[in-house]
Amino acid sequence: MNNDLENASPRMQKAVDHFADELKKIRTGRANAGILEGVHVEIYGQRTPLQHAATVNAVDAQLLQITPFDPNNLAAISAAIREDQSLGRYV
Repeated sequence: MNNDLENASPRMQKAVDHFADELKKIRTGRANAGILEGVHVEIYGQRTPLQHAATVNAVDAQLLQITPFDPNNLAAISAAIREDQSLGRYV
């Protein structure tokens, strides 16, 4: 029985961590940069998290401002956001 608890503990922690990540994405009537945390951009031949390619700021209650570090990556960032299936309910 003790072994079952030891095996369950890491799985339960993963579930709690996943739930905490999902809570960051909840729409509360305000723009939240957290909804873009799972977006990966294809730049320089590699999939890179959006946070490594640009800054994301909530300018006001309904607007996110994305400023790429390299302006040449703007099209790739735009495409990644449009094509991300998990954002369908937000965009």
